[in-house]
Amino acid sequence: MKDKSNENWIAGQKCLDDGNVNAAASRYYYGVLQAVLGWARAKKGYDRTQKGGVHSKMAEFVRSEGKGRDFYGRKFAELQSLRETADYQPEPADETDLRSLLPDCEKMREYYLKKAEPI
Repeated sequence: MKDKSNENWIAGQKCLDDGNVNAAASRYYYGVLQAVLGWARAKKGYDRTQKGGVHSKMAEFVRSEGKGRDFYGRKFAELQSLRETADYQPEPADETDLRSLLPDCEKMREYYLKKAEPI
């Protein structure tokens, strides 16, 4: 999942640099989601990938794990909301909101990638 997370994060950067905010919001979200999913598989034994269930379960994990759970839980929810706006709503995702989330989301992604590594 680390490679997929990295690929989506880089794609998000490219999309944002090209002015494609909706695509960027989606790619950044999946970059974070895949980091959390990799950790959940490696450390929590999570093996389900049911349609629709993964997103809510990863959000639940983020909200309930570790010292940063409240902070990261809020940031994950904010990024997920931007992704849902980008994917499902007629209005675009807000570029300013996305840009303001990115430093914290990058830290969260790196945190979960590191936690997924074998000891």
